[in-house]
Amino acid sequence: MTESILFINDTSIYLQSGDYETILSTVRAADTLIANGYYGRTMEFDFDTGISMVERELMDKLIMSADIVIKL
Repeated sequence: MTESILFINDTSIYLQSGDYETILSTVRAADTLIANGYYGRTMEFDFDTGISMVERELMDKLIMSADIVIKL
């Protein structure tokens, strides 16, 4: 039996669109997820678009669905 491993580089970029369900369904299809992403307070050039808030909220939501989280 083989396990599926999903690697996502800069997960936060995908979450900026607000489409959490696509990421979640993709993550759930894998046995193991290895991902990184921006987890700061705000992007330097947000221009009051709200992207930083959406990104942060969805990163928090994704983190809550994880078994193990390593913050560096």
